[in-house]
Amino acid sequence: MKIYLKNVGFQENEVSRCPIKMETDVKYKLEGAESSNPHAKIFLDINARLLVRRDPLYLVGCLDGTVESIRDMPAFLAEGPLTICPELLGFRSSRDDLLKITDEQIVTLECPNGTIPGVWSGNRSCLTLDSVTGNLYKLKGVAVAVIPGKQDYEEDEPLYLEGGQFLRNAHNERIFSDRFNRVLADNGIEPTMEYVGYYKSPFRVRRHKIATSVIRVKGDTRLDELMYALELEAYFQTTYTREVKAHFSLQLSQFYWDIGFVVGQIKKLMDKSRQSWSDNPKRTNAHIGNVVIYPVDKNNLGIGLVDFDASCDFRDKSKEDLRQQQNEEYGSLLASSIDKVASARAIGLYYYPQLKFPALRFNFGIGFMAGYEARKFLKRSIEAGRLRELKDLINFGKIPRPRLVRKKPVDAGIRNGFEIDLGAFLI
Repeated sequence: MKIYLKNVGFQENEVSRCPIKMETDVKYKLEGAESSNPHAKIFLDINARLLVRRDPLYLVGCLDGTVESIRDMPAFLAEGPLTICPELLGFRSSRDDLLKITDEQIVTLECPNGTIPGVWSGNRSCLTLDSVTGNLYKLKGVAVAVIPGKQDYEEDEPLYLEGGQFLRNAHNERIFSDRFNRVLADNGIEPTMEYVGYYKSPFRVRRHKIATSVIRVKGDTRLDELMYALELEAYFQTTYTREVKAHFSLQLSQFYWDIGFVVGQIKKLMDKSRQSWSDNPKRTNAHIGNVVIYPVDKNNLGIGLVDFDASCDFRDKSKEDLRQQQNEEYGSLLASSIDKVASARAIGLYYYPQLKFPALRFNFGIGFMAGYEARKFLKRSIEAGRLRELKDLINFGKIPRPRLVRKKPVDAGIRNGFEIDLGAFLI
């Protein structure tokens, strides 16, 4: 049985709310490999590709719209458009042990018959798994609960759709991710993402068409998300000796430097190919929330760049404007490494968006500048053992017993204005 969203004929000047209503109580639970839940294996397989735990969800079929295939798509994605069940948009689970240090259990949901299990990716996208091939797919712009009416906007308000994506951006993502993938391939680098198709919606926002991109990905853990999880787990342990804290800080600094070096090399390739990450110096995709880290194999972690929906190249900008854009992106990447989390949906029992160790993250910037200036492409990946060592060091401290607290509204437990006292951490 499939659950559909039905076109009820909303006009552009009306607010069209998603007409689906599933009478279900959202209940999160912990499950491991021994679970009898048929969807648990998919949730486990997806989380095995992620370095930080994500909340589960499920996708439902949607009668509105068409599927536009660019490359081969799995049947379950190509049969018809999918959307995140609106009942799940406002909730998250509350889970300790974001780094999967002390157990391999993950948070799952009971998925109704005919729905597709997946996990969140930021605030508007999700990941799901093709069980036949084992490939991961990202659905970008799949969390739309409300189609705004014309009267909902001010005249000069920027064009925006909460949880969604515009068709023109979907097209741009396909064109420029394909373009950059060719640059990567020419340099012996396996692309992180490949655009395979999109769902075209019949609805419009201020006369602009909307769509959902379908992208095959190697992984999806964002660098800012990983930094947050590592620093959160370390900071809230109270049984470290000063020696262990110092060793952890040194290892984390070197880890950040090496990641920065790889990102610097990749960004240099983009700039040399006369492509930008964004179309406007005041609005950029160049931040560490669009740097993805993923397991390549048991020994290595791959690093890649994502989110090309606003990219440009020499055909769109003059040489001077393109260079200005690239310079802005260089600075934006450096600044973002010591900024708050940009990519994550609220995660953990309590969520501290501002949590960061600037003195340690500064090493990412130093590594980035060194990688950008390197004459040869020297490093394509990071040893996976580096991350395992950091997790082992965290485990020397007092780890709270992994637990799951009842569901929370998305904004519950968010603690803003929280400052890290690095001196206190090291004492």
